[in-house]
Amino acid sequence: MHKTAEFALTRDDYRLLQKVTSRRLSQRRDVRPIEWLLKIVAWLMIASTLFVFFKLLDRLPDEAGTLQTLGALLLLGIFLARLALPLALARVRHRLLADHGSFLRPHQLEFRDDALVTRWSTGCAEMQWAGFVDKDEDAKNFYLFVDHCAAYVIPRSAVAGFQADFDRCLERVAPI
Repeated sequence: MHKTAEFALTRDDYRLLQKVTSRRLSQRRDVRPIEWLLKIVAWLMIASTLFVFFKLLDRLPDEAGTLQTLGALLLLGIFLARLALPLALARVRHRLLADHGSFLRPHQLEFRDDALVTRWSTGCAEMQWAGFVDKDEDAKNFYLFVDHCAAYVIPRSAVAGFQADFDRCLERVAPI
């Protein structure tokens, strides 16, 4: 098989990808314990830092001003770190969804028996069918996952002319 498809994704396709990825991650049982463990460790670290801070205030009353300044800087750092993640994610989303950004730019995919080849104005990439870790679909798109959070989004309309050949390629994608 040697078929090609050209299409452009939309902001709605990005929203659908986020929805599918969120659903898939919420179903993963191996992620939940790690999330809880990280939260517990973070809160224990915060509690122990506060304990040490107040012990130092008791033992070193002459240095109270310096310690309070250090505590204020620590709280400011935690606040800024908490604020930085959503800002960084918003920046990534903006770049992905900018006109001709990596998500909305025109896509050209070549479907071969051994691989999926992506071409764009500055280069190309090839992904063997066996390299995809899973697949999913909804009413509008197919999703070929390269890991648990990142996927190729392929509109159903782009492969409608060779759906049977595409289905045979999808059979090579085995969920892990």
